[in-house]
Amino acid sequence: MFVCISSAIDAFVFVSVNFITIPTILFVVVFNVHENVWREYGHVWGHVRNYSSVSGLKKKDVCCLKRILTKMNYTVNRYLDVVLDPASLPGDPDKFKDMITTQIAEWKTSGKSAIWLEIPIQKSQFIQAAIDVGFKAHHCTESYFMFTLWLGGEEVKIPLYGTHIVRVEALLLRDDPSCLGVKQVLVVKERYTNYKRGKDWKLLSGAVEPGEFINEAIVREVKEEVGLCVKFCTVVGHGNRVSTKFGRNEIFFCCHVVLSNHKDNTKYEPIYE
Repeated sequence: MFVCISSAIDAFVFVSVNFITIPTILFVVVFNVHENVWREYGHVWGHVRNYSSVSGLKKKDVCCLKRILTKMNYTVNRYLDVVLDPASLPGDPDKFKDMITTQIAEWKTSGKSAIWLEIPIQKSQFIQAAIDVGFKAHHCTESYFMFTLWLGGEEVKIPLYGTHIVRVEALLLRDDPSCLGVKQVLVVKERYTNYKRGKDWKLLSGAVEPGEFINEAIVREVKEEVGLCVKFCTVVGHGNRVSTKFGRNEIFFCCHVVLSNHKDNTKYEPIYE
């Protein structure tokens, strides 16, 4: 029986069976295989499974063959990083360890840089198995855990995750009706604060959400905090500081905004502090 693994004939399996004297199966594999060909082993295993049921192949030989042919699906990005497909995680963590150990050796030989493993929150039982084979925790979200394994040498060059928090501050000015030529600026006092200096008056500010642009963030923050509809004009300043949240650095952008409508029905109170 001849089984072709790839339409490009990058590898083949020659099966020779003797039904009378040798109730075993002999495989001769030509190892001139492109890495992506291994991911097509699924249909080969189907043929072997059906064939073994009629040829009397021993169960232990079938299990050994299945372990060889079963691989995790993956893609390779432009940095030569292997990105594993979380949907191809097996049902058992021990089986995952056997599978991934074999593939790690192949990827090291082929010069890959790193491996990215996403474990869905529903499959958290795989976390310890990933750590056992050398993966390191990178980051997590509400839906998954991300692990990485560096293959490129002693110096790890995997980028860190979430090193900074980006914030925006609103500079909203209006003419002082009681004094010609004087401008008033919108300031707020936070209800809760961790700053040692206490509850000071400050420019309205907030964090930029993932996937959000600065101009969108400042318009949203002003609307949420004080109910005013504003338009973004320009960035008038920026800076950075160490945040009290998570010990991350903050980068903040001060944005000049103007009211998007001409009527300003906001009630302003003077500050006597």
